[in-house]
Amino acid sequence: MSGYRILEGDCIEQMRGLPDASVNCCVTSPPYFGLRSYDETALRIDPALSPEKKAWLVAELERRGIHARR
Repeated sequence: MSGYRILEGDCIEQMRGLPDASVNCCVTSPPYFGLRSYDETALRIDPALSPEKKAWLVAELERRGIHARR
């Protein structure tokens, strides 16, 4: 696998140092300022939502394979 390498760090900064047209793929996992959780058990639905909004949200999450605590 000559020529392949993994770079860690800020993707914009890392890519600035690479030659033009030398990247086939860039995979990132931004923290989204704490808005993303990789622990699906951490997801909770706001009890203040109307029953209609709760039902829609639960259906949409389940469609995406995410199960929320009710």
